[in-house]
Amino acid sequence: MPWEVEYLKKGVRISGTDLVIVEEPLRIEVKGQPVATLMRLPGNEVELAVGFCISEGYIKKYGDILEVKTVGDNPVKCVRIKISEMPDGVDVSSMLVIRSGCGRQDIEYLDKFLETVDSDFSISADVIHHAYSALKDSQYYHSKTGGTHSASLVDEEHGLLNTFEDIGRHNAFDKLIGYSYMNSVNLEERAVFLTGRISSDIAIKAVRCRIPILISMLMPTSFACEIARKFNLTLVGFARGSRANIYSANYRIRSNE
Repeated sequence: MPWEVEYLKKGVRISGTDLVIVEEPLRIEVKGQPVATLMRLPGNEVELAVGFCISEGYIKKYGDILEVKTVGDNPVKCVRIKISEMPDGVDVSSMLVIRSGCGRQDIEYLDKFLETVDSDFSISADVIHHAYSALKDSQYYHSKTGGTHSASLVDEEHGLLNTFEDIGRHNAFDKLIGYSYMNSVNLEERAVFLTGRISSDIAIKAVRCRIPILISMLMPTSFACEIARKFNLTLVGFARGSRANIYSANYRIRSNE
């Protein structure tokens, strides 16, 4: 949306307008109980809600969803999800959402909720490089404002596929996950390319959704690397131009040699 600004150029003020990214709340309810309120870029609300609930473990599988509907718009839009049953140990009445990406929990604790990613899917280094080159053209809102993160599906045959944008890297990732589950995309045969930092919570989402390869333009955190190594997730960081760093399960990235 346009916003009145004053540009400073060599100390001189110039009045004008600039485009800023829209940020609005989205309330998610499961079985009539509030799960979270996410600040997000409007659009793909259902995909975001479904992806969030699955990637956070609040819904075990997409088949458990009986109905999804969007209601309201002012002051807060809401996505209501009706499911057959909650996974063991999950109580929607006491959910607390922490989205800082800075928390640390015992990695051994994750064994109770996560399984090793055993997909033999792989891609070549060239696919990563070409995906990076194609990323700029796929980011509509970022090209206009510079204010979004994105998450894209990648496969060997087509390179960069569907791209989802949002103000938050978690939201962009969840929109992609929700889209994939709703459209029967096999995530075990895809890589995901992110523009944001890979923190531990992003790595956990990937493992929970059986994504074998997670790629980012930026760095992973140390705990994300530990999680990736423990659960056999291929983690690729600093994927820019013709370079990239592989931090775990490097056998899924084929070299050009």
